[in-house]
Amino acid sequence: MVQKWSALRWLLNGAASLAVSAGIAAGQTPAVPPLPAPPPSLTTPTPLPENFFRTPPAPRTFADRMFNRTTTATPRTLNSQGLSTPNMFGDMTAGGCGQAAFLAGNVTAGFEHPTFNCTRANLAENNSPLPRSRIYTRYNHFHNINQVDIFGETFPDGVNQLNIDRFTFGGEWAFLDERMSIEARVPIARQLTSDVEIYDIQGDYNLPLDDYRTEILNLQFILKGLLLERETFALSAGMGVNVPTAQDFNLRLRVEDDDFEIVVPGIGEVASVAAYGNIEGTVQNSTVNLSPFLSYLWTPRRRLFTQGFWQIDVPLNTSGTVVSGTIGAPGPDQIIVPPDVGALHQQTLMRMNIGGGYWLRQKPDAAFLPAIAAILEFHYTTALNDADINPFTIPVLPLPGPLPDLNASVAVGNLANRVDVLNMTMGSHFQLWDRTSLGVGCVVPLRQDMGDKPFDFELNVFLNHML
Repeated sequence: MVQKWSALRWLLNGAASLAVSAGIAAGQTPAVPPLPAPPPSLTTPTPLPENFFRTPPAPRTFADRMFNRTTTATPRTLNSQGLSTPNMFGDMTAGGCGQAAFLAGNVTAGFEHPTFNCTRANLAENNSPLPRSRIYTRYNHFHNINQVDIFGETFPDGVNQLNIDRFTFGGEWAFLDERMSIEARVPIARQLTSDVEIYDIQGDYNLPLDDYRTEILNLQFILKGLLLERETFALSAGMGVNVPTAQDFNLRLRVEDDDFEIVVPGIGEVASVAAYGNIEGTVQNSTVNLSPFLSYLWTPRRRLFTQGFWQIDVPLNTSGTVVSGTIGAPGPDQIIVPPDVGALHQQTLMRMNIGGGYWLRQKPDAAFLPAIAAILEFHYTTALNDADINPFTIPVLPLPGPLPDLNASVAVGNLANRVDVLNMTMGSHFQLWDRTSLGVGCVVPLRQDMGDKPFDFELNVFLNHML
């Protein structure tokens, strides 16, 4: 259309020029006809489409900025303080850990090992009542968590305590508009090896026991869903599964000593005898645990928050045990211990975790360290049933005087019977960037009774990256 109008205008201009030239030649001043008006389409601008200019984004809440979320058409009911609440630290995975006792009676050799139901999941560890999409890594150092007492009255180096350094790699994926999530945890620990040999060969022994090895522990899966969500309160529930992927525990106790000292606690050395024995035991790691739980989150003030987990840890089956070996020097008097098959019965545990925190810093527009929170938590673990221990006993040596005979026995389980562990966690949460956060905490036991103090202290560090 524009080209046609230009051509027409050129022709009209040319005709007008010829007419003017002819009129001038005849001595007349011709009248110049007015040019026709352009069509309306060239004078009236075409309106631009409504979406030609980009509309500014809607204002984002503190939680949206904290985790770099895009505002959706269906915003969450919980306020921004609740959505940005950091995960709980939690505490140890131990609870009702078993001990192995050998030659129990007047002389005791015993120790705890992480395989004895110490790798059960505490669902509150680095967790939130809210379903979230994230990947994370966590480091836990348990100081003096495993007690070793191998003939402590006889061997100077028979008593020591061992540490555990555990690394956990995991991920949580939220779905159904972040109303549900599935989480997987893969823990790996450097701890006392699962293949232990303790020997005394003519006074040469391998104590203190400190044979460490890096091993994979039990895998854990957690399904979580929101039951209720209000502006300042959220309630969720779910199920955790502890899958027995850790190694079986194998122990060999070998004694070949012509001058083995028999020491009775409180009396002292009562005899020096020739002691020969070779006992082997295996504790299978085959128990599956289910853990139904409830959790809540409450933000009564802009900077204040509190949250908690209540969990029941139920073993679905037992782990088999086998003990066999020989007692005495090779010969006709040697006692053959036939394989004795038993079972390790884990106790049903109840865990209650409650904590709270306060935002010391809230600067969501800051490029680095937009938020810092101080956190205090309490964690209580108790056994809901008594321990089931079935020791195997066989006479070994007669002792002089009125002292009872020395018996060889093997017992695996929670020798303390009950569990009432109360720990306190103090830590800080650092929001490093929009999607990445760091938590650093320390866990200390508040009870000192036998079986209720799982360690001297625990260091808990986790790094989360939101997806």
